[in-house]
Amino acid sequence: FAECADRVRDLYNAGQRREAAAAVSDELIDAIAICGAPPHCRAKLEEWQANGMGTALINLPTGVPVEITEQVLHTLTP
Repeated sequence: FAECADRVRDLYNAGQRREAAAAVSDELIDAIAICGAPPHCRAKLEEWQANGMGTALINLPTGVPVEITEQVLHTLTP
């Protein structure tokens, strides 16, 4: 992913934020992030843990009622 990461960095550093975001490849996103329906996210977390991931960083929604955040956490908990 070095070529993609270099392009994203160069665009970002040049102040071209939208272009930088658009330059992030789907493959790079799939390699570093888990997005999707809860069953998919749980399965991917389990796969990553089986392959040595120790701790996951979960990006929780902001600006929503606390119940939504609790639901996200509950849904992702095995």
